[in-house]
Amino acid sequence: MKLNKSIKIFIGTLAVILVIKIPSTAKVVMPAIFSDNMVLQRDAEVPIWGWSESNRAVSISVPWLKEEIKTKSDSNGKWKAWVKTPMSGGPFTLSFDDGDKFEIKDVLIGEVWLCSGQSNMEMPMKGYTSQPVEGANEDLLTSDNQSIRLIKVPRNASLEPLENFEGRWEKSTSKTVSEFSAVAWYFANYLNKSLNVPVGVIVSAYGGSNIQSWMSKQMLSDFNEISIPESMEGIKTPNRKATLLYNAMLRPIIGYGIRGVLWYQGESNVVNPSNYEDLMVQLVKSWRKEWEQEKLDFYYTQIAPYSYKRYIYGKLVGERNGAYLREAQLKASYRIPNSGMAVLMDIGEEKNIHPKKKKEVGLRLAYQALAKTYNLQGFEHSSPIPSNLSQSGNELIVEFENVPNGLIVKKHVDNEASFFISSNDSIFYKSNARVKGNKLFLSCDEVDNPIAVHYGFENYKMGILFSSGGLPVSSFRMNAWK
Repeated sequence: MKLNKSIKIFIGTLAVILVIKIPSTAKVVMPAIFSDNMVLQRDAEVPIWGWSESNRAVSISVPWLKEEIKTKSDSNGKWKAWVKTPMSGGPFTLSFDDGDKFEIKDVLIGEVWLCSGQSNMEMPMKGYTSQPVEGANEDLLTSDNQSIRLIKVPRNASLEPLENFEGRWEKSTSKTVSEFSAVAWYFANYLNKSLNVPVGVIVSAYGGSNIQSWMSKQMLSDFNEISIPESMEGIKTPNRKATLLYNAMLRPIIGYGIRGVLWYQGESNVVNPSNYEDLMVQLVKSWRKEWEQEKLDFYYTQIAPYSYKRYIYGKLVGERNGAYLREAQLKASYRIPNSGMAVLMDIGEEKNIHPKKKKEVGLRLAYQALAKTYNLQGFEHSSPIPSNLSQSGNELIVEFENVPNGLIVKKHVDNEASFFISSNDSIFYKSNARVKGNKLFLSCDEVDNPIAVHYGFENYKMGILFSSGGLPVSSFRMNAWK
């Protein structure tokens, strides 16, 4: 008998719930996030949890602490303990004893990052069918690294929060990396080389997912326009339904010790970009609350230029919806502390929503983390941001922040973005552009009294404005009325 997708998801969800809530013996049962080859966040007090029989004493032994850690399971059999971790090290064996002994082997202490979002975060190093990751085949040759560990939460959806998933930590090898997120692995590789400590990356991503699918019912309480499903019946695309991925793919790992979050998502929200800024701010605020880390670092990518189809999921997409979504992501970055946005204006592809340059994405996210989280210096890490607009005669002058060594304009790229300016009649004309230091000067013969500018403000326009360090400027629009 052939089951439809919704029924399969429900049955799978029910099976997971039953397995973890009814331990069959006294032996300690651990969720998948705690397994051989895992990485624990270094220099932190991290939670470790699992199940045993109800009201049973559980002792935990770790090699770097002299004394055992003791805890007790509750009436449902669940227990939790906090473990202080050293600056780095391993491999270690963690021992658990509730009358029967259980071990987790080959544990490293290092930096741990959660990587979430939709298909561009999920995209493996081997690429999708006829959609390769540029340079991946060569990089796979040297991807064996005992100090980089990987775990992937499989696609799943649930009406109710789950406590576990099917998966395990693996070492970085050409075989495991080929099936793993390219962005996450490149990021981990740069961190490992720069910090010389073990790095663990957790990927929880689902292609085609919108932002609200990664948020709980409580997180969405202020967004009345978003409906919360009450049944899985008839749901063919659970990745585009609010709360379902949060429940199944995020909830089981909430609380696991992490240094920060990487987020690559937004393409599935271009159909309605108007509320994305507020949703983004709320998601970050809520995830930090869930992890009980008010200053949890959160770095994300801006969506790349792409020529969206006129209709997506049966909804009309305007020729500037992608630009509006990028603008929402840019504005969100101003409102979210301890965050940063990697701009991708130069790596988009007109007919491919999955850009092949994933190494550049991982590198730009690593720039953010290495500079802001780990305080490394000497390199540019953040794209220039337009900060002020003024007028001098027939020229508009845009000033930028994050410009340590000047701006540059790169010409002769396919479908290059252009600068447009306008007077108060709101008719925009293509503008000449020159740069000096952190300033962009714009003028054209058709506009005598320019007061507004927009740059690259379409779904697909390739960026031409960069910092001297090669970081692209986001598409933007400004005017003297605001």
